[in-house]
Amino acid sequence: MIEFRPQVRVLYVGPFAVDYVVQKLSQKWKTELEEYSMTANMIVADPPFHMDDLECRGYWLKPEGKDFEKRVKSLRKQLATALIWLMQEIEKHRPRVVIGEGQGGVVVGMSSFPIILERACRDRAITQLQMATYRQAWSGVAALFIVDPVILPFSNNAQSASIGMLRSASPDGMESASH
Repeated sequence: MIEFRPQVRVLYVGPFAVDYVVQKLSQKWKTELEEYSMTANMIVADPPFHMDDLECRGYWLKPEGKDFEKRVKSLRKQLATALIWLMQEIEKHRPRVVIGEGQGGVVVGMSSFPIILERACRDRAITQLQMATYRQAWSGVAALFIVDPVILPFSNNAQSASIGMLRSASPDGMESASH
């Protein structure tokens, strides 16, 4: 008997880690998904921000600033950039499934709120034609998996945990999403 295994394109939006670790994690998810009688064609998304470290792909979020308000402002800008970058990756690869882990989990999680995604596009002055292209590409995504979302590792002495910083960075979307 021949078993039918559908081909499913999966976009893996990984954590801030060296390339070897990101590749290993994407393969772990490929194995997990293939237990469900499918062939997962994994694509690892390139992050929008890069570092001089050649072994690291880059990062999705790295809010910097001397005080909380400056870090929130930095996070707000980076989040908008990361969401647009994610939409570009989705447009380019046309995945059916998107898995976000670590920082990638935050970005994929935020993309699940239409109001936040729309606001990021408007803040970045995306053209109507590009918005239509993003909508078409996004309509092909059937599932989002969000795994261990984290902005940055933080200590218990930090002024705010990641969720507080995230709420402050996107008050419009997070307030309406929590009701």
